[in-house]
Amino acid sequence: LDQIFRDSEFRLKDLIRAIVKTDLYRAIGVTEEASEDEARLVQPFRVITPEQMATLGYDLTGQTWGSKTRPSLEYDPSYKIPAGGYDGIIIDKRSHAITPMLLLTYQRHAEAIADDVYDFELRGDPPSSEKTVFTLASGKEDPVQYQTLVKTQISQMCKRFYGQMVGPSSVEVGELYDLLLDFKNDDNGSVTRAWRDLLSLMLRDPRIYFY
Repeated sequence: LDQIFRDSEFRLKDLIRAIVKTDLYRAIGVTEEASEDEARLVQPFRVITPEQMATLGYDLTGQTWGSKTRPSLEYDPSYKIPAGGYDGIIIDKRSHAITPMLLLTYQRHAEAIADDVYDFELRGDPPSSEKTVFTLASGKEDPVQYQTLVKTQISQMCKRFYGQMVGPSSVEVGELYDLLLDFKNDDNGSVTRAWRDLLSLMLRDPRIYFY
């Protein structure tokens, strides 16, 4: 799925189309009578819960969708339920189904915390000790003039978000760097908005919410 996501130039619609064709998605029909081991044979991967996603989003970026004391994915039923959660009133059971609505909710979560990182770390000027994402580059450098620094920052983000060691000269970092340049051109030359768009894209990668 990760490769399909990249090959489709990070279009969520293509990712959803690929997911519904997988054995994982079709295995959602495993009955409640099936044992946990039997279910795992046909549904080997799981998606993290909305509560886990809220905590993970904060750990990765230092930002929370909604109030820090009442994250949207934990307390707001209009987001929590589409992400597979329950409120104990209308929905009383967690859903592990990988649905387009779940993926769209996690996309919205990625966009929201990317916006918060943009406001705090990129538009603001916090001390280095308070930054979570931009710990190497400031996000304001010209990405062509400071290509090595920018690629190193992207490499560090891949390690932080996906737990994968990819060097600044790797293919994946090169693809993300090219996307940053594209976003910069689309955003009328704004480097900080380009970083926001790239961050939003990286935070919706399925490697974050599948395990």
